[in-house]
Amino acid sequence: MSKKTNPSYRGLLNQGDQVRIPLSGGDTDTGYRIVKLVLMPNDIDGSTSHECSVQVFSQKQATIHADIDFSKDALLAAGYYARTVQSGSPYVIDAATEAVIFDNTVVNQDIFVGYNTGQTGQKINFYLELEEVKMSGPEQAVINYKAALLHGE
Repeated sequence: MSKKTNPSYRGLLNQGDQVRIPLSGGDTDTGYRIVKLVLMPNDIDGSTSHECSVQVFSQKQATIHADIDFSKDALLAAGYYARTVQSGSPYVIDAATEAVIFDNTVVNQDIFVGYNTGQTGQKINFYLELEEVKMSGPEQAVINYKAALLHGE
């Protein structure tokens, strides 16, 4: 009996960045489902406010927008992070909010993590954890068909 793995990915994103998470080219009966997306700013001194979104897509995006649109078929997960600080030292965080929502979709193609913010110079760390899912032949066919439609193939 083979043990399921939960591959994870992490990174630091600059404004407008999009990184590719390589999932294609492996075992054809293996798919992946997002089980965790965590956001953490890289400026830990808390001297500035921070507001941003991180989105996970099933296809590469021409532009990464800060606005989140759940009607996009390619959107698999979205995370929003906001922090408000008290002015003056010592800086005290008045409020920090993180909301993460993900779809229960299984994919077997590369996915893309994108970040944007309305503020200049802000960076964000992300941690993405996937669950390995074994698929039957019919499930593979459906997932591949959906991917082909989404990618226009």
